[in-house]
Amino acid sequence: MLITGGRLAYVDSGDARLISLAPEDWTGRVCALAGRELTEKEKESMPSGSRVDELCAHAR
Repeated sequence: MLITGGRLAYVDSGDARLISLAPEDWTGRVCALAGRELTEKEKESMPSGSRVDELCAHAR
């Protein structure tokens, strides 16, 4: 496993894989999976300084 350039690189069953570590990529994924705005409790669990107001508005 290697973290470089904002990406995590790893090998899975012989295949090399890259995962973005960019917060905006993960935000979009979380919103797509939830299919809704995050609850207050979920927003509170976000890292300090995160923009959480209508976090998933773009995913609607």
